[in-house]
Amino acid sequence: MINNINNKTFFSSGKVILSGEHSVVYGEPALISAINLGIEACLEERTSIKVPGSSKGKYLKHIFNIFKEKYVDKNLNTDNLEIKVVSNLPRKSGLGSSAAYAHAVFLCLLNHFDFQLSNEEIFNLVQQAEKFIHGNSSGVDPSAVVFGGVQEFKKGSRKMLKSFSKIDFILINSGKPEENTGEMISLVKMRVESSESFSKIIKEIGKVTLKMVASIESNNFDPKLITQNERLLEKIGVVGKKAKKIIKEIENLGGFAKITGAGGVKEGSGWILAYHPNADELDEFLRKNTIESYKIEVK
Repeated sequence: MINNINNKTFFSSGKVILSGEHSVVYGEPALISAINLGIEACLEERTSIKVPGSSKGKYLKHIFNIFKEKYVDKNLNTDNLEIKVVSNLPRKSGLGSSAAYAHAVFLCLLNHFDFQLSNEEIFNLVQQAEKFIHGNSSGVDPSAVVFGGVQEFKKGSRKMLKSFSKIDFILINSGKPEENTGEMISLVKMRVESSESFSKIIKEIGKVTLKMVASIESNNFDPKLITQNERLLEKIGVVGKKAKKIIKEIENLGGFAKITGAGGVKEGSGWILAYHPNADELDEFLRKNTIESYKIEVK
C-alpha cells in the first residue's frame, strides 16, 4: 500500500482471458475479466524528475507524451511529476500489467490536472499507450482494465456480462515465456495465413468462447469449455511442454486448466488459469510440486 497523504491513490486491475486467446486478433469474441490483482499508483510533484533509460522509464515517458498530446493546447508541464507504483501483478505475464500501469498513471494525471474523461476516452488513451509495448493492440487488455467486470469483447465492441456466479480460479506459473506477446502473435499469424486448417481452429476458439458466454449468462458455468479452449490453443502451437505437463496433471486430478495470454513454446508458457471443484485438492498438488500460484477473483 502506498503511504500517500497529499494526493489520491488509484488502482487498476489486471486481467485474465477466460477464452479467446489469439482468436480475438482475427475478429472472434474473447471472454475477459478484471481480477483482484493489479497496480496502485499515485503522483507526486518534485523539483525535477529524471526519466531513467529502463523500459519502464521509457514507457512512463511515452504515457506522459500521449497525455500531453491529448491536451496540447493546455501547455502542460509534466517534467516535475513523479509516479509511485506498488504492484502485486506479475510483469510480462499475460495478465495485463502494461495496460493496468498505463491506466493507473492516466488516472493520476487526470486527477492532478483536474480533467474529466469518459471511460471510452480513457480506453483509447490506454490502447494508444499499449502500442508501445505490444504493437497493434487488440484492445482486450485496455478494455478489461478500464471497464472492469466480465466482458464479451470483440474488436470495436464489448458486452458486459452481469450474471456470473463466483468461481474460485487459480493462476499457476508455468514459467516465463522466452517469446514476447508480439512474437507469439506473429507466429500464429504466419500459420493462419499459410493454412486453412489453422483458420478453422481460430473460428473454433470463437465458438467455444460464445458457449462459455452462454453458460455464464445462464448461471451455469461449464468448466469443460476451459479444457476445449486449451486443446485448440495446443493445436495452433502456443503451449509449451512444461505447461502441457502441468495442465495434464491438473486434468488427471479432475480439474480444468488452460493458458491465459499469448503463451510460449521454447520455455514456459506464462500463467495457467485453473479451476477444480475441490480447491483443496489442487492446492495440495501445487504445494507438493512447489509451483507458484495465486488465488484470484474475477470481478
